[in-house]
Amino acid sequence: MSALTERLRTYDGVLAGAAALLVIIGFLLSLAVSPAATARIGYDEAFRFSLRQGAFAFAGLALFAGAAQLSPKGVRRVSLLIYMLCIALMVLVLIIGAETKGAQRWLRVGALSLQPSEFLKPALIVLAAWMLSERMKAPRFPGLAMTGGLFALAAMLLIAQPDVGQTALLAIAITTMLFVAGVSWMWLAALGAGGALAIVALYFVEPHVKIRIDDFLAASGAPPFQIARALDAI
Repeated sequence: MSALTERLRTYDGVLAGAAALLVIIGFLLSLAVSPAATARIGYDEAFRFSLRQGAFAFAGLALFAGAAQLSPKGVRRVSLLIYMLCIALMVLVLIIGAETKGAQRWLRVGALSLQPSEFLKPALIVLAAWMLSERMKAPRFPGLAMTGGLFALAAMLLIAQPDVGQTALLAIAITTMLFVAGVSWMWLAALGAGGALAIVALYFVEPHVKIRIDDFLAASGAPPFQIARALDAI
């Protein structure tokens, strides 16, 4: 049996198949909408967006295959490098990042744009899992404090952009991991209370957070932009 065949046998077939199916569905949907979108914008190539979607899908699958070759130790090391790089890029975003509708979250290089926080999320989750697993094996290991520090640094930079949605998603993910890792209910309750207070504070400090919450709670009137687009998609 070849080394490649042996390696393929170690893959999670259901997970890999589900990922491939999502990529294929996304590409097929882009074939349906690309002609109308390019005509509206004024591009000559009818399948411009489909070709771009296909290129990104191919690059993503290549990264998927490359990551699958890493050992658990390699995954941890790569995640640490990605986290450190993303933190540096998020600092850079606050200095020279492109601003769109009051948010400064992207780095623009020519026609390409990069949002470092999207790469930070999986890296932080892997690092948090590493720290918490080490704590479970050795209770004196400061895995809880290290996880909190990694999250706090990322959250501060996200709030500074501001990107409350990404911060909330990371908070939910980390809290769930803390629960699975056996952290006491008192700590989880304290984190929940802190998160609730943070949302209340942001409601009064950040105008766009107030607008989002007010629009979501509004019982009448025209739906806000994102909800309207979601209804159109459905």
